Amino acid sequence: MDDVARAGREPDCRVVVVDDSTHETHRRCNERIVSICAQDWLVYHGPEEQRRLLDDVGHLPGLSRFIRPLGHPTWDLGAVRNYMGLLATMLGGTSAIVFMIDDDVVVLPPPGPCGSSLCLLEKAVASSPGTIAGGRLLGAPDVSRVEAVLRRCGDTPLFDLALRPHRLPISGGFLAYDSVWARRVCFPRTYNEDWIWLLHCASRGASLATTDATGDHRSVTKDRVDDDELARELLGEILFEGWYRVATRRDPGTEDHEQALTQPSLWEALLREEQSRIARLDAAAGDAMANGHRSAAVEPARAAVARERSNLARLDAGQLARFSRDYFANLRAWQVLTRALLQRRRLARAGCGRMLANLPTSR
Repeated sequence: MDDVARAGREPDCRVVVVDDSTHETHRRCNERIVSICAQDWLVYHGPEEQRRLLDDVGHLPGLSRFIRPLGHPTWDLGAVRNYMGLLATMLGGTSAIVFMIDDDVVVLPPPGPCGSSLCLLEKAVASSPGTIAGGRLLGAPDVSRVEAVLRRCGDTPLFDLALRPHRLPISGGFLAYDSVWARRVCFPRTYNEDWIWLLHCASRGASLATTDATGDHRSVTKDRVDDDELARELLGEILFEGWYRVATRRDPGTEDHEQALTQPSLWEALLREEQSRIARLDAAAGDAMANGHRSAAVEPARAAVARERSNLARLDAGQLARFSRDYFANLRAWQVLTRALLQRRRLARAGCGRMLANLPTSR
């Protein structure tokens, strides 16, 4: 909190706590903490504040495709990140540096003489607005529920097979970027939404940079393995892998990039690869059980693999291709929407509207 507080005391800086807690008691506790801090740069923003703000903004066609009410019980971090992009546009206008820090990340001082991780991120973006800068995340690995279960198998082949490659050096848990990227590119409403967003920003000219900014990722334990969550995460893993392969094999920013992602043939190949991967995991789990390796960890791992196979059988290449096609259509609608929002902000600042009445203004 010290690093966040130092940044908050800078002129024109606001720290907005976007509260997506599903329980009202948790929201009240978070709001009370912000109130106790009694700092004008620290702002609580929960479901009620969202409702009032959107009432002020007025009707924006298609907005529900991109955001949802805060506090909704369903997982939808892409929608929350999109709402944060709208807040950044309302607060900062055409250009502002936006920090995105997830609630399970604690900002730490960076190594060396620079005492502020957020200052490192800010400088990286301020010196090059085309840069999206991220920090190093220490602590617990941020992985899917299946991977978390398989990682507990220790020195069995399951552990190595479980590890999906972490393709990008930064993630949405600890980022800084110019608000122009919030208006150009929306987050998809799927698991791995941050990595897909980063890939698409890069395809539109963004430079992804790692800095010495440091955070401690204190992941929530994922002991409960719910079928819907497993299915959601598997879909996001496959979608990201497809986006990554297209981004790294083709020239960024070309129409061919979009066309490749909407072709079922790409996804058919990836589904076959995933089937093979799951078969290897199942075989490794069987061998581990036969050899008496850590049965307390291997039994739940084998059950998770079986559920993964079942979820994979319900996916088809057409569904994955439609996801990409719908995303690109929504992307153009998002750009129209954010331009309209920016225009309403200008009118409100000029005294021609009432928007921003429920949002803190910059000093």
